[in-house]
Amino acid sequence: MNIRALNNSLIIGIAVLAPIQCLAANVPERFTGVWQAIENEDQACKASDWNSDRHTDTHIKIEAGLVRYHESECRFKSVSRPKVEFDSGAVHVAMTCDGEGERWTQTGIWQILPLGRNDTLAMVNVSKQRPGISLYRKCGGENAAVAPKNTTRAATGEAGDMRAAMREGRHCFAQKDEGVEFSLSVGSSGSASFSVDVANPRTKHLCSAKGTVAETAQGWRYVDKSQPTEVCQIDIEISDRIRFRFANESCERRYCGARASISSLEFSAQDKKESCSRK
Repeated sequence: MNIRALNNSLIIGIAVLAPIQCLAANVPERFTGVWQAIENEDQACKASDWNSDRHTDTHIKIEAGLVRYHESECRFKSVSRPKVEFDSGAVHVAMTCDGEGERWTQTGIWQILPLGRNDTLAMVNVSKQRPGISLYRKCGGENAAVAPKNTTRAATGEAGDMRAAMREGRHCFAQKDEGVEFSLSVGSSGSASFSVDVANPRTKHLCSAKGTVAETAQGWRYVDKSQPTEVCQIDIEISDRIRFRFANESCERRYCGARASISSLEFSAQDKKESCSRK
């Protein structure tokens, strides 16, 4: 891969996009999630790596309003993209960063490129202080499916919709190695409640959220009004996997300690258990 050519093409691509439209200081959803710096073609990662002892300084987590690195965070000051007629998919970001006792600003051009079997995120830093380019691969179910150690698991029971099986009763899911557990209890009247816990015994990363949920077209929704200054909402999306989405990413800090995450969790049919170990 010619990094210099890629760098130049991205910079030229954004330079000719003088007619731009400014977004709220949030990146488009396609950029959000856990990513890992590309070191070789055969590497694979999962979103749950962020909560495990596999979390390294090669991982980043992009949320709507910020980027979490291993030892620092960057918050978006502005995000802009070309108008529709000029749109190449790239965005221009300006951020303020804090970490290890330092504070700095950073300006960059981001674009997702269809390289290889998975999308690749190219992050071109055009700041004079820290110029350079970084390439990241998205971590998630797709990458887990191409990793040799996960081939058997990906081929069994994960292609179908799990919603049909999650009716009346208590449904328990767990990943013991990661110290995570999720349960959904559905009553005969249609009322339901959930509980999700992260208690990784190695990294000591902790999360805990529970409460009554309402059914939606995608799964279930929890609305937390315990703090009147900010109403938090968690969407539990159920399809071939169970995923968690926050309407406001900052709300995740209400339920999680530093570097711990609920939104990076995914449960498949293979994670379903006969009973829940946590009450």
